[in-house]
Amino acid sequence: MKKIAISLSVILFTWALGQCWGAPPVSVAKDENAKQTTATVRAVKYRGLTIRLLDEKTLRDAKEKWGANIVRIQFPMDHLVKNYNLSWNEAWKKNLEDIDRGLDIANQLGITVVLTMPFMGAEQYDRNASRWANLERLWDNDVNLDHMKMRWHQIAAVAAKKNVAVWYDLLNEPLDRRDWPRAPKKWPVWAQALIDEIRTVDKKNWIVVESGPGGEMWEGIKSFPRLKDDKLIYSIHLYAPMKYTHQGVHDTQYTDLTAPVMVVNKTWPGEYTDTWGNGYWDKARLMRLLQPVIEFSKKNPDIPIYMGEFSVARWAPKGADYLKDCLEIFEELGWDWTYHALRESPIWSLEHTEEYSLDKPQLAEKMTERGSVVKSFLDKNAPKVGRAP
Repeated sequence: MKKIAISLSVILFTWALGQCWGAPPVSVAKDENAKQTTATVRAVKYRGLTIRLLDEKTLRDAKEKWGANIVRIQFPMDHLVKNYNLSWNEAWKKNLEDIDRGLDIANQLGITVVLTMPFMGAEQYDRNASRWANLERLWDNDVNLDHMKMRWHQIAAVAAKKNVAVWYDLLNEPLDRRDWPRAPKKWPVWAQALIDEIRTVDKKNWIVVESGPGGEMWEGIKSFPRLKDDKLIYSIHLYAPMKYTHQGVHDTQYTDLTAPVMVVNKTWPGEYTDTWGNGYWDKARLMRLLQPVIEFSKKNPDIPIYMGEFSVARWAPKGADYLKDCLEIFEELGWDWTYHALRESPIWSLEHTEEYSLDKPQLAEKMTERGSVVKSFLDKNAPKVGRAP
């Protein structure tokens, strides 16, 4: 009995540590006979949505309407420059002000915030150049690392003073086509430099690392090193196969697409040609695709995996089934997740109808089927009746 009591005390102590500052739960070794795919068993603690703006209505709806306990936002530099007619430096100043104000609202609501650097926030983005040209320019100039260090220092200085839990997502979908299918060559060194810079002002919050290339961490993780810090989360995005998830998407500017996907009415599961393999794609195929990440998790059980983005175009047939398959996988693997997206783009919107329309999307009169699926998993965040919190 004494040994049992001591063991229970240790478990409760480690659990309590895991609740501090939005920390993912501590991993526990799995039962060899259990039907777990990863080397650890951990309860999913964070389920939420990506958002475009850190305003009160969006945060309140994410929490109270949808049941999210975490939101992920990329700094909306393009939005601020265009809609407010600001210079880039003016837009960055407003971004810091919005973060300061938004984190206070998030604290009141009790919602964790993932702050994410988009690549157009990492450099002086040239709106007249292609996405690929801007990405190459990012990696070709080491001054951009100094810029990112300065910006993350400014952000962390704001967030460190708040009581709300914050995760710092260092760079959204790091990509250099010249290095593909590996992560950008400079990224591991740059990422470590950013981690070290953040730690000069904030030692309490967690830091999120996306290995790349792009959102395809299952490939980049094969050669990406384990970086140095005690509070790291590795993140992945899932849009696969892209000829299904991105069907009908014409604008490739903010995607990994090299060309528009013009064909629509492609269903799930089904036969697809894809960068990551042709043939029949279904839930089992998605699980196989993620195997390198699962293997990484086995070797590094103390580094949680976070599905930062996943989605499917709202008009894709059987989109709800696709989302259900994805969410069941994440829950089985014990990965925290944020669906992409709430009020970021009508392409991925859960609040618009499934009719194909890029110009004039219609708001749904009732909860969409896709919305019902995502909401059913977000409801797992709710406190269990009759149990201690």
